[in-house]
Amino acid sequence: MAQIDIIVPVYNAEKYIRQCITSIQSQTFRDFRLIIVNDGSTDQSGYICDRFSDEDERIEVIHQKNRGVSAARNVGLAAIRSPHFCFVDADDMIHVDYLANMYQLMKEHRADLVICRFNIFAENEISIDLSEGKEISGIEVYTDTSQYAEKFKDDAMVLVSPTNKLYKRGLFKGISYPEGKVFEDDYVYYKVLDRSKCAVFTDAKLYEYRMQCQSITHEKYNLKMLNHVEAKSQQIRYFHEMKKQRLMEISLDAYMYWVWWNIGNMKKDGIDYRSKMKSHFRFLRKAVVYLRPTSTFPVKKVLKYWYLAYIKKI
Repeated sequence: MAQIDIIVPVYNAEKYIRQCITSIQSQTFRDFRLIIVNDGSTDQSGYICDRFSDEDERIEVIHQKNRGVSAARNVGLAAIRSPHFCFVDADDMIHVDYLANMYQLMKEHRADLVICRFNIFAENEISIDLSEGKEISGIEVYTDTSQYAEKFKDDAMVLVSPTNKLYKRGLFKGISYPEGKVFEDDYVYYKVLDRSKCAVFTDAKLYEYRMQCQSITHEKYNLKMLNHVEAKSQQIRYFHEMKKQRLMEISLDAYMYWVWWNIGNMKKDGIDYRSKMKSHFRFLRKAVVYLRPTSTFPVKKVLKYWYLAYIKKI
């Protein structure tokens, strides 16, 4: 049995999938198994993946009808056999020492989770040097979720993305990605982080993230953006029930940001935002009851949120 399973969901990624798989095959850490889930691609992605599998016994390709990235990730999770695993997106790449460094940190600190930084590069950039030496640097070890949630509350991508992380297998027990949603990571990441009794961060940029112009994050506004608000409401409920006040506060801040972001975009596009946001403001009126003045959430801010929930007209 390999020490690490790598899950790569693939949909119409023929342009980049060779680079992705080659970066995985080039790892200095060799004891891995690659699980590719071809999510009903209509281009040559499935054929390309099968050819790699024919030549490398560590690669397993699962073909399924198109059901979306959440379903593809869930299929990959169900196929895991190794004690550790990670996700890599089909249009991204990983540094040659990605697995070696992440695994080393996990073992050294007996961690449940290891997180590195991203190197973000342009869609058409091809001259990425994945073999350049990357020392493990800026190590921080956390045993309390609220500690690193505070640190990265303004750098959400580090925490929210399922990539850039090495997980212990048990962290996802009973957790799956919601199908039919966009921003599906928002519904999952906080539960996984909260389960981690020890998380290690490194400032080393070991994961190569390709910024695509057609990414969902660059699309024109549409109502599926409300999934952000829905996910944050679930997050607020979760941390309230877990009696983790600071994490609930951070979640409520994020909820408010996405509420007003959506309202602003609806106004700009002439959408009836009052009817669309009605249920979300009903939830806000329930959520503000969870607040109490603390050193991190002073009474002035508590009163502001009560004002927004009950008095301010939208």
